[in-house]
Amino acid sequence: MKKRSQIKLDVSKMDKAGLLKLFETEWQDHFQTRSQTWRALEIAALLTVAIVGIQWKATHPLVGVISSVLLIGVSLFGMQITFRHRNSVEVTKFSVITEIEKHLNFEASGLGIPKPISVIDIIRFWKANTSLFLLRMQGIILLLGIVMLVFSIINTISQGPATQP
Repeated sequence: MKKRSQIKLDVSKMDKAGLLKLFETEWQDHFQTRSQTWRALEIAALLTVAIVGIQWKATHPLVGVISSVLLIGVSLFGMQITFRHRNSVEVTKFSVITEIEKHLNFEASGLGIPKPISVIDIIRFWKANTSLFLLRMQGIILLLGIVMLVFSIINTISQGPATQP
C-alpha cells in the first residue's frame, strides 16, 4: 500500500485560543466523518431490505438483476468511503489532534494514530475496530447482492425470452 505523506502542522506559531479552536474543529470533523461512514452502512442496509422486498413482489425477472447490481454498487461505494475515511481522513485528523495535545501539555489521552487497514484485514477477525466492523457489514451486504444477482440471472435465463401478447 502506498503511504501518503503526513500533514505537518507547526503549532508553535499559534496562540492557545487558536490551538483550542483547531482542536475542537478537528474533533468535530472526525465525528462528522464517522457519521458519514455509518450513514453509508445505514443506506446499504435499508436498500438491502427494500431490494429483498422488491424482488419478492416483482413479476419481471430483470428487476432482480438491476436491483442486485444497484445493491452491489452501493455496498462497494460504502466500502470505499470507509477505507478513505480510515486510511486518510482519520490518520490526518488524529495526527493534528495529537500534535495539539502535546503542544498544549494536555494529559496523555492515549490517543494513537490509526493504522491503515487493507482489504485482507476484513477477514482477519482477531483485528477489531469500528472501521473493520463497518467494512465487514458492507462486505456481507456485498456478498448478499452477489448471491441475489446470481439467482436473478438464473431466474431470468430460466424464464426464457419474453413473449409478446
